[in-house]
Amino acid sequence: MLMVLNLYAVDVMYMMRYMDNTVTNPYEAWRRMGSPDYPTPHQLSQLRAQEDAQTDGPIPVPAQGVLSLKVKLPVPSILLIHLCAQPPNTPGQVNDVRFVSITKGQVLIVWQDHDVSTKCVKTYEVEFSKDGLGFQRINFRDTVFTSHTFSPESLDVCGVYRVRAVDFWGRAGVYSPTERYTEFC
Repeated sequence: MLMVLNLYAVDVMYMMRYMDNTVTNPYEAWRRMGSPDYPTPHQLSQLRAQEDAQTDGPIPVPAQGVLSLKVKLPVPSILLIHLCAQPPNTPGQVNDVRFVSITKGQVLIVWQDHDVSTKCVKTYEVEFSKDGLGFQRINFRDTVFTSHTFSPESLDVCGVYRVRAVDFWGRAGVYSPTERYTEFC
């Protein structure tokens, strides 16, 4: 498939997000593991790595404004091409960080993006700190979803969390207010 787009805007970037039954298939990964009834934390991490779309970008649209993409897609598959002109402001603040306990050592972190005020989000950075002082990013793959499952091999999920949006140009928004997770601690 060949797509040609003529764009008349300044500072336009695009990202491609791709899913199919080969590249992003947690079921097939689970089958290759021997279909365990109770996957280990390491296996769960491998399965979750297969859930999200593969991403490429952000990539600048050529200065002349003509973007030509030739892609060969297997059936079934999906390719999302996300175009964005640079907004004047950095992303707004993520809010309403909350938790859903899964099991001991696993927590789903969810948040709202109502105030982010841009659709040009490259990723949400989710950070964790045991003591609320030194934070480390825990979602090592970029995501545009407003949730992240944290299940480290240490099973130590109790502590403080915060989230921020980062746009296609690498501009980070303000961190959300910090929230403490204390269940199953």
